[in-house]
Amino acid sequence: MNRRSRQLNTLARSVLKTQKAPLIGRGLARWNFIHVHDLSTLFRLLAEAAAIHNINAELWGAESGYYLAENEDHAWGDIARWAWIAAREEGLLKDVSKDGNVDVQTVQMDKKEALDLAGFEALSWGMNSRGEARRAKKYLGWKPEHNVREALPGIVRVENEALDSAT
Repeated sequence: MNRRSRQLNTLARSVLKTQKAPLIGRGLARWNFIHVHDLSTLFRLLAEAAAIHNINAELWGAESGYYLAENEDHAWGDIARWAWIAAREEGLLKDVSKDGNVDVQTVQMDKKEALDLAGFEALSWGMNSRGEARRAKKYLGWKPEHNVREALPGIVRVENEALDSAT
């Protein structure tokens, strides 16, 4: 079973490899974030509604049976910087004190450089993908709780362990 986010884990691994926060262009592309636990809560709420035979037309049907799941949106540049900060705080950046007040070190890339560094997953760092989970919140009372910034330290640790075991 895959337990990795293609974009976030690849970004964290790229931070560890380059020792910099990778930016495509100026890092302004925006993307939604949803944590797998919040997504599973949404699935549970939908299953519970189906199990009690809730046939509300606002929940199901040709016009209403599609749900977006998101908790927040961020610029990819911010996420790259937060991943760099998480790596610094874990002591995983060479020549950077984990306790120091050092400016985030970034590297600006074009499409080809990002592809060469991290494969096609890196292309999303330069694309916009946004939605809003209005229906899930309104009709199911869904309340996502996790955010990308709190998830990044764990992702950075996982990627560092994977890099260590590969060497």
